[in-house]
Amino acid sequence: MDFIFRQPQREIDRVFIHCSASSLSSHDDVEVVRSWHKQNGWDDIGYHFYITFDGRVHVGRDIEKTPAAQKGHNVGTIAICLSGFKDDDFTEEQFDSLIDLCQQIHRKIPDVTFHGHCEVSDKDCPVFNYREILGLNDFGQYWNWDKVVPDDVVLFPFTTNNDKRIQARQEFIDLFEEMLRLQDQVTYLLDQARDLGDMIDEL
Repeated sequence: MDFIFRQPQREIDRVFIHCSASSLSSHDDVEVVRSWHKQNGWDDIGYHFYITFDGRVHVGRDIEKTPAAQKGHNVGTIAICLSGFKDDDFTEEQFDSLIDLCQQIHRKIPDVTFHGHCEVSDKDCPVFNYREILGLNDFGQYWNWDKVVPDDVVLFPFTTNNDKRIQARQEFIDLFEEMLRLQDQVTYLLDQARDLGDMIDEL
């Protein structure tokens, strides 16, 4: 099942993209990176999400907690790290997952902007062209054609397979979230029924 992003309660205005600075297969593991960061004296891994070479999105730090990833620029951010060191280390699966995760974040938090660690440090991290991969402008925003193209102009009069895949994935996410909401409601009703049953037994 694809990873489902759940919006945190804390305010988010930026997302930062990182790389792990290691291409060793033994380091392609969120728990290895977690142990490194704990050895530095941190409570947990500094990133919220870690994407391994196989494209899996692993949960790192609790999304409700501020990351420890961009010194001086952590408040109000989400930190994503991809396993890899050099530009040709990264896999298509990783980039697909990064695109999917960032699009999910954007849909939940429309005003959020996306940035590389290099924008706030003297490092080259994340070394790959994240703006091109994500389709961002120089300000870290997704291009919003609705604001620059009249409604009666059809840019793409056909639907590509990728468009269908994105639409189907979004429908799946919406359905999954609705199922979670229904599950919470059912749990609440069951608790109410048990309380009423206990009350009846005591009468």
